[in-house]
Amino acid sequence: GLQDSAWHLAAGYGQAGVIQVMYEVLQANKEVVAKKLNRRGMHTTPDQAIHVVLDLQNGKGQTALMFACFAGKVEAVQQLVSMGADPWIQDRCG
Repeated sequence: GLQDSAWHLAAGYGQAGVIQVMYEVLQANKEVVAKKLNRRGMHTTPDQAIHVVLDLQNGKGQTALMFACFAGKVEAVQQLVSMGADPWIQDRCG
């Protein structure tokens, strides 16, 4: 859908290389990301900002990790979990 992030798409298509590059960029810029989140009222540290981005939810409450699971993309699932994606987040359906 239109509210799916690049993380959702890369995970759903099992693009492990893309996920790795996005994670490296996120790690290298986590201070900037945290400042942007803080300006939007989300008070977060740089390390927390990484988890906020990894766990972004689309309009249905689905995360990139959920996309990888639904699509059966085991490598992407393992990668996202190792990066700190939260496996306990629930979507709108629970």
